Amino acid sequence: MTTVTILGKLGGDVELKDVNGTALAKFSVAQNVGFGDKKSTNWFNVSIWGGQAKSNFVDYLKKGQMVQVVGELSTREYNGKTYMEVRSYSCNLAGSPQGGQQQAPQQAQPKPQAQPANSQNSDDGDDLPF
Repeated sequence: MTTVTILGKLGGDVELKDVNGTALAKFSVAQNVGFGDKKSTNWFNVSIWGGQAKSNFVDYLKKGQMVQVVGELSTREYNGKTYMEVRSYSCNLAGSPQGGQQQAPQQAQPKPQAQPANSQNSDDGDDLPF
């Protein structure tokens, strides 16, 4: 599996679909690279499947919104052409298009499991920050 992290702006609003009973949210992310006259833009097609695609988080994904996408890089073939796509498993808002703060949930990501209060730790009580 190849994992990628992309920080860029949405190229358009999210497109929501139902694929055989599974929710799918699709969008593109533009990432500027280079500088001066060597500046260019890379475009990435992103898909979010299942419960995350059905969450209200996708309502905040609007054209121009800065996002950070982490996911698996995959390829698919269509009409004899190969397309690169990121199957996202984490997507976070990174500010509003104008650079201000936007009130929105940060992404419905799986939460780490909390350790039960009665479990034994092997750190002998030391309060280590890591």
